[in-house]
Amino acid sequence: MLHLLRYVTSFIDGRVRLRHPALYRHEVVAAIRPHVTAIRGVMSAEFNERAGSLLVLYDPALLSREELIRQALPWAQYLDGCLQGSPAAQPRRDRMGESEPASPRRGRNCWRKTVNRGMLATLAVTVGSLALGGKRVHTAAGTLFLVLSGLHAWRYRRSL
Repeated sequence: MLHLLRYVTSFIDGRVRLRHPALYRHEVVAAIRPHVTAIRGVMSAEFNERAGSLLVLYDPALLSREELIRQALPWAQYLDGCLQGSPAAQPRRDRMGESEPASPRRGRNCWRKTVNRGMLATLAVTVGSLALGGKRVHTAAGTLFLVLSGLHAWRYRRSL
């Protein structure tokens, strides 16, 4: 039971949010959706595959926390079984040294940070070289800034 609770990020009466690396996969979500919604007292189950999370709204008068956890154990074990042998199944250490599930999107965040920091650095070099009169450095840094901003725009094209 404690294994399941390490994936719970919010648990108040009537509402529980669970984040699990297996919830990024559509086939896993499709497999457990009927089991979660079939629990007596569960009003809704909202899955977010982009965030790897599940939000369960339930009636605390019909379903206690303990009973919800007891009924959730079989599909929580299924979630863990989906990750066996997968790199996302290996827990990583957070800043406090506690274990947390590894996110399959970790590499994307590293790429995003690199592009953002690169844009900031090339912008600083562009402005600095303009102030100091280095025309070639200004042109090169400005060109690199445009390339990085193009990558940034391409990454966020759906939300622009």
